[in-house]
Amino acid sequence: MVSKESYKKIRTGNKKYCLDVYSGSKRNNIPLISYGCHNGSNQQFAYKKGSKQIIIKSSKKCVDVTKRNRVVQNKCNRVTKSQKWKYNGKTKQYSSMKNKKCLDVAGKKYDNGNLIVYECNNGSNQKFS
Repeated sequence: MVSKESYKKIRTGNKKYCLDVYSGSKRNNIPLISYGCHNGSNQQFAYKKGSKQIIIKSSKKCVDVTKRNRVVQNKCNRVTKSQKWKYNGKTKQYSSMKNKKCLDVAGKKYDNGNLIVYECNNGSNQKFS
């Protein structure tokens, strides 16, 4: 059950910014962005090791990858590969099991920046803790 998960902020490579659901919306296909860290539930995430999904506390939806490589929230579906993520603690990168691309703050624009998946590299905009 999701409510027993441990939710926490996911900080970007620029530690002042965190993953955030745009405008705190609870609807499907709402983008995830990089935004100044605060205590809102739209910045609280739990990684479920069994299903490899990242659950958002505010909406109980999952982090998902669109066909255009944008990162959004959608209703959780345990078999949807676009909702499965692998975290590498050594490199501090999340990679999509759909296309092996890494979670990325587009253009290193941390303040209200879009999240996408992009070819994995060693950039600070692909580091999350």
